[in-house]
Amino acid sequence: MSGAGGAGQVVSNERYKLAATTLNNIAMAVLGAGLVLPAVSGQMTWGQWIVGLYWAIAALALHGCAQFLLGRLR
Repeated sequence: MSGAGGAGQVVSNERYKLAATTLNNIAMAVLGAGLVLPAVSGQMTWGQWIVGLYWAIAALALHGCAQFLLGRLR
C-alpha cells in the first residue's frame, strides 16, 4: 500500500482487530464468571444453571459482535 490512504486503512484495520479482541476477551470473561466458575464450584442449582445460560447467551452475543467487526476488515 502506498500513500496516506493505504496507511489510514492499515490503522483502521488494526483498530477493528483491537476492538474485536477486546470484545472477545470480555465475552470469555462473562462466560467464565457466569457459567464455568459456578459450574466448577459444584454448588449450582437448576436456577443457577438457567442464569448461567443467560450469561452464556450474553457471551455469545459479544463474540458475534467481535466477528462482525472482523468482517469489516479491508
